[in-house]
Amino acid sequence: MNKITEFGVRGAIALGIAALSVSAANAQLLFSNTSDRGSYSNLGDHSAGNDSYIAGYDTFDDVQYRSFFVFNIPTLTGTDTYTSAVLNIRNGGTGIPNALDMTGRTFTISSIATDINTLTNGGTGLTSVYNDLRGGTDFGSITFASNPGDNAIIKFNFNAAGLSAINNAAGSQIAFGGSFDVNNTTTDQYIFGFTGSGTAGDGKTRLDLVVNNFAAPEPSTFALLGMAPIGIGIVVRRLRRRDS
Repeated sequence: MNKITEFGVRGAIALGIAALSVSAANAQLLFSNTSDRGSYSNLGDHSAGNDSYIAGYDTFDDVQYRSFFVFNIPTLTGTDTYTSAVLNIRNGGTGIPNALDMTGRTFTISSIATDINTLTNGGTGLTSVYNDLRGGTDFGSITFASNPGDNAIIKFNFNAAGLSAINNAAGSQIAFGGSFDVNNTTTDQYIFGFTGSGTAGDGKTRLDLVVNNFAAPEPSTFALLGMAPIGIGIVVRRLRRRDS
């Protein structure tokens, strides 16, 4: 293969790659730390100053907990839309039994109907809020194959319903409920114990959002997409003729 032909092949391939990469160039990653979070007991109790997001059953208190997470969702412009969302949840700290009897148990995130002010203000006897933290549409779940380690990051991927809710909340706040599958009340069965730090924005709970702009490509983009395979085909045919 001579230099001119080699450059022609490289140029045609580069043109094809550039054309096929146009849409991917519009993706970007945004993230947001929780603006508030916490847990409600099955007695309906939550202290507004407690941001520990334990979920499950604790034998010491003899109560079950469900957690909540509140996020500010960045504003979208034009035809932008969130195409995926991952909630990163940090497990409890080193040296503390924060995840017991977890194998085979499931943590679920769902929508909630309780307004955010009521949710975050807390109080006592709010059993309706506790029930609501598992009463809505499922946004996905995680079933644990083993007990997560201290400070492990649990990555929760939102399903289509959760992603739709996040898109609808763009430019405002959204709250999620978190519940843990408890199958008995004789042993500790909980996740995210001892996670309070006094500030919800500490990065322990973070929402990663991928946003894409789906604006129609310019006519020149379509021209590039059409020219790329044609250019490659012409070069390949010329090479075959020279070799025959």
